[in-house]
Amino acid sequence: MYNTRNGTDRLVVPGLFDRYFAEIHRYIARRLPADDADDLAAEVFLVALRGGA
Repeated sequence: MYNTRNGTDRLVVPGLFDRYFAEIHRYIARRLPADDADDLAAEVFLVALRGGA
């Protein structure tokens, strides 16, 4: 996930977002209020896009 580009120079993260957002959101929403889960689930992908750990 550290490499955010594939061979066609397109971002890989949008595909990861489509595949994992709902699962990550559910995980967070079980532990925090739903409004917080929306923001934090999106933040996961921002960190991934920026190459964070």
